[in-house]
Amino acid sequence: MLNRNVCMPKNKDLKKKISIHSNKFTLISIHMNKHLSAALFCITACAAVLFTSCSKDDGPVSVTGITLNKTADTLFAGDTVRLIATVQPTTATDQSLTWSSSDTTKAVVNSSGLVTAKALGSAIITVKTNDGNKTDTCTVTVAERPISAAGALINGVYWAGCNVDAPATFAATPESAGMFYQWNRKKGWPSTGSITDWDASTPSGDTWEAANDPCPSGWRVPTSDELDALLATDKVINVWTTLNSVYGRKFTDKISGNSIFLPAAGYRDYYGDGSLLNAGSFGDYWSTSPNDSFNAWGLSFLSMDADRSSSSRSYGSSLRCVRAE
Repeated sequence: MLNRNVCMPKNKDLKKKISIHSNKFTLISIHMNKHLSAALFCITACAAVLFTSCSKDDGPVSVTGITLNKTADTLFAGDTVRLIATVQPTTATDQSLTWSSSDTTKAVVNSSGLVTAKALGSAIITVKTNDGNKTDTCTVTVAERPISAAGALINGVYWAGCNVDAPATFAATPESAGMFYQWNRKKGWPSTGSITDWDASTPSGDTWEAANDPCPSGWRVPTSDELDALLATDKVINVWTTLNSVYGRKFTDKISGNSIFLPAAGYRDYYGDGSLLNAGSFGDYWSTSPNDSFNAWGLSFLSMDADRSSSSRSYGSSLRCVRAE
């Protein structure tokens, strides 16, 4: 068993010295521990920074894909739409793009993705990444414009949207028959029912005179050349169709998509009592141009075809005006 008295110095000064020295050692130990802890923290932090720096990939980020905001769209000629492309990943280093159209006669696209519709038909718009050649596409269809009562510019000629009704007025809708007119005469005849006092005489004149023109102000009867422009199949599509259950032919500009509808209103026979014939199956429209002293040029159509025709000036036929220049 240990004797405590042996371990403890008896001299008080010695005890004091030991105590002082002991405190000094404690302070030195604490001081050293503080420096050691700081050093260890610094080493740990520096190692973390070094590790992060060494593990980070500072090289370029490659493109993995691209997506357009639309896969298809329908426009009218002259309309525009901006396509938005998103590159994946969004952190890709090279996000430059190349845009192209499969048919620039139908639709074109610029370097920022703005698409402009040019003519009836369709085109595939493609966007491609310059890094990796990733692609996406949007099919753009250029459609026909809705038929308007205000009229339309077709192959260089601006046509009224409706037939002439009473002199100096248009019919209410594009499919309305309006009234019938004999060549170079201003009197209108009903397009339905029976009539009296029909004038079967042959109208005279070398052209449809302005004083006899029943078109509203700012409009006139078309020339035969203007009818030919409407019938030009390389520039205009014409089809037999219906509009609000009324049969007729629709004429559509191949570039602009503008359309007019001519109802198959029939006509009034040139002799006898002016009987109504072929309403719903035949359309007959006058021009200002005479063919000879008894006949004049016009546009006639059935369900099968449309063409220029020469008819007796005494027939009662439809009128579709063109804008006066």
